[in-house]
Amino acid sequence: MSDENKITLKRINDDEKDRWDKLVESSPHGTVFHTWDFVSAIAKHARMRILGKEVTPKFHPLIAENDGLDIGLIPLYEFRIGPFVYVFSPPPGVGVTYLGPCLSFPMDLKQSSWEKLHRSLHNEIDNYIRGLKAGTVRIRTPPGYDDPRPYFWLGYNVTPLFNYLLDIRPPLEELLGNIGKKSRKNLRLTQNKGYTIREGDFSDMEKLYSQQRDRYAEQGINMGLSLAYLKSLWERAHPDRLKLFVIEDDGGYVSSLLETTYKKKAVSWIGTTKDPNKLGDPNLLLSWETIKWAKNHGYTDYEILWANEERLNQFKTKVNPKISVYYSVSWYNILQSATHTLRCVVKPKKWGED
Repeated sequence: MSDENKITLKRINDDEKDRWDKLVESSPHGTVFHTWDFVSAIAKHARMRILGKEVTPKFHPLIAENDGLDIGLIPLYEFRIGPFVYVFSPPPGVGVTYLGPCLSFPMDLKQSSWEKLHRSLHNEIDNYIRGLKAGTVRIRTPPGYDDPRPYFWLGYNVTPLFNYLLDIRPPLEELLGNIGKKSRKNLRLTQNKGYTIREGDFSDMEKLYSQQRDRYAEQGINMGLSLAYLKSLWERAHPDRLKLFVIEDDGGYVSSLLETTYKKKAVSWIGTTKDPNKLGDPNLLLSWETIKWAKNHGYTDYEILWANEERLNQFKTKVNPKISVYYSVSWYNILQSATHTLRCVVKPKKWGED
């Protein structure tokens, strides 16, 4: 490893997607959302309104090289109109909670060498972003990326955020026993109501989309992303990394859950819209059955996204998960913060917990 810790950032293209995915696979921070199928679909379908105009992003898939080795990557999305430039990872409105950097440093580095390389990497990323003349930057790091200090040192605001993570390696009987007494009772009662659960196809995805859109419209919220985006992900990632589970009542659609699968982790991503007219707790049953499916197929962790909104956590904690921490890092200049668009950047209208 070079003593100078010289980092070179290279913006790659679609011809090098195998190189990208190999690095995601090797990184302890690499998630399904970092894979080329996801980051390229996001680049194609992300949209943002700036000064009343819809803007598409310029995609910057950056790989970091050091001493002939690929040692990290970060996907960046640049939205620009006139002097206003926003850089995100992930962008708002695509239902992705985290993205940001993946590191794949040599395993034999001592802590001092690791920290020097880490700082050098983020110096280069920061230089790249400032070269775009960005006025607003927001990066959300992946779970397991537990050293945001370089962002502090570079002047970014760093805020902890939270997901839930359930270790599903114990026997099912133990996992069930860890659920609260009231929830276990509701689960048993719901199991006796005649609901059935199956894997869904894209026609079920269309039902999920319609159900989610209507539910958020009732709350005056624009869910942002498009059915075309979900279709693109479905075509790229199903069935290996994207699955849909549907719960029905007498053959009629009740609800569904879109789940990602990658490495040893299944992620409860989009769905489980509540229907007050249904008996029992069908969404709890659906969540429990997807946990069982993940365990039976060799996954060791089950992630439930977005533990930052108190009103949603009563349902999400029913299966007794633990807290998982990640970070939002941001920077903006005073001029750009004065525009009306900053409000939607810093506090985007939520769908899929953006």
